[in-house]
Amino acid sequence: MTVEEKIENVEETICKDKISELPEDLLVRILSLVPIKDAVATMFLSKRWFSVWTMIPTLEYKDNDFQHYADFNYNVWNFLDKSMQLHKAPVIDSLCVKIGQLCPTDVDVVKWILVDVPSTLCLPSLRKLHLYCVVYKDDDSIVRFLSGCPVLKCLYVKRKENDNVKKFTIKVPSLLVLDYANLVDGYDDQEHSLVIDTPRLEDFYISASLGDSSSIENMPFLKYACISLFHEKFLRCVSSVSSLRFFLCDEMLVCSSTIKFSRLLKLSICPLESNWFEPLIPLLENSPKLKELWIDSDICGGIALSWNQPISTPGCLSSQLEIFKWNKYGGTEGEEQFLRYVLANSKCLNTAIIDIHVKYNLVMKYKEEVMEKLKDIPRASTTSQLLFT
Repeated sequence: MTVEEKIENVEETICKDKISELPEDLLVRILSLVPIKDAVATMFLSKRWFSVWTMIPTLEYKDNDFQHYADFNYNVWNFLDKSMQLHKAPVIDSLCVKIGQLCPTDVDVVKWILVDVPSTLCLPSLRKLHLYCVVYKDDDSIVRFLSGCPVLKCLYVKRKENDNVKKFTIKVPSLLVLDYANLVDGYDDQEHSLVIDTPRLEDFYISASLGDSSSIENMPFLKYACISLFHEKFLRCVSSVSSLRFFLCDEMLVCSSTIKFSRLLKLSICPLESNWFEPLIPLLENSPKLKELWIDSDICGGIALSWNQPISTPGCLSSQLEIFKWNKYGGTEGEEQFLRYVLANSKCLNTAIIDIHVKYNLVMKYKEEVMEKLKDIPRASTTSQLLFT
């Protein structure tokens, strides 16, 4: 073989397209890892690639990905409309559509997004659904939508003002996780209500102002609840939860002090008021099985300088509490008194973690002084660890 022939063979080997020789299912998996606009662009590579992208099961259309096309009067909606008509995958694992300012006002949104939901809608494989800032036709549209999702497991709702729904009903027997938020400024909570009927729910997150007509059915399997805004009705309905996190305001404290949390094992509170020490004691008394207590003082603007210790000690402190954590501990007199009270009465405590908050221009020397001071606090549990972060 001549030198020229050897060079040609080497060049042919180097230029050989090995990727195109891969099985189609593997090519589809590769294209699923890149942005949809790049995946579609591969159709121009060769006949082999012309229709590979039409089988990818994960589709994501976002306005931000098409900003550089603005000068060409092109947008995510035009791209979605054309590509979806060519798509052939028998099952779509994930479909994400984020429409913003680049979307023309005259597009036929209903063509691909179910705003006016038909009664015959059925999404038999849908397990996770995000509804962020969606405008619906009316109250019934969301009811019909969710009723057509028989195996839905996770629902995330973020409502916007004037979304055309007065009574937002979530009736999904299969639902395990619900995250509902409505934080629009000036939202009239007396005109809007939330109805929840999810008997299998395990994780519940709610951050919303709600009207008195709101209702929630029993949640016997609930494990975790996070409540960001006060509503007595919802707090009572999660009394059987094993892990609870909520923002502690005066109204919440008054309400929670009258509720028996018989199964509560972990309590995480974010104080919104400065006088939360004393009102917290009745809540602890109503949580006989509590093993973890977390305090996050990051939000509270001020802490009371002192507090009056109760005559009796909550049972959970004397016989159950194993882990205590304080995030953003400021070292004020009131905080130190409460910390001393917890450590002096928690006989089963294994670990206490104190995150010391150094404010503004206070140097690390201050943090070290606080640490040295806290190390000498008497502890009822002689085997407990005191850790600082």
